[in-house]
Amino acid sequence: MDLKTFFDNAAERAAVIFKERGELVPMWHAIDRNGEHLLILTPWQGQEEKEEMVYGLRHLFRAKGVTRYVFMCEAWGAFTGNMEAVAPYLGGNLKNYPDRREILTVNAEDNTGKTMQGWYFILRPEHAPATLSPLQMTHATEHKGLLQGMLCAS
Repeated sequence: MDLKTFFDNAAERAAVIFKERGELVPMWHAIDRNGEHLLILTPWQGQEEKEEMVYGLRHLFRAKGVTRYVFMCEAWGAFTGNMEAVAPYLGGNLKNYPDRREILTVNAEDNTGKTMQGWYFILRPEHAPATLSPLQMTHATEHKGLLQGMLCAS
């Protein structure tokens, strides 16, 4: 299965889970060198737990020889051309950025370095259940962050 098909399947499944449950626990779907599928839920409380989880997953991915993964979770997103304005809020503080948007993000990577990233805006009407916008894809060629580059040697 190529990365695009893997990504598309995960994005569709994440949307279904969100529709059924009204939320999405951070989760990973990885495939190892033997074709084994690993499904991992990673809820965390705070930045320290998040960093410990990333360290543990990087170790697990190396040990299992993960060849591709997709990560899905609810998050805050900043959609601006002014990265200087956003910079102070990066590293776990985006929830305090005044123009943030609530999103369900889907990120995929393979061991060739290819990545895909997309998101749904989470729409929370006052008197109705939350829904998702259509899937949006990023056109960025580089992605940075704690939860990016999980197959790198570091």
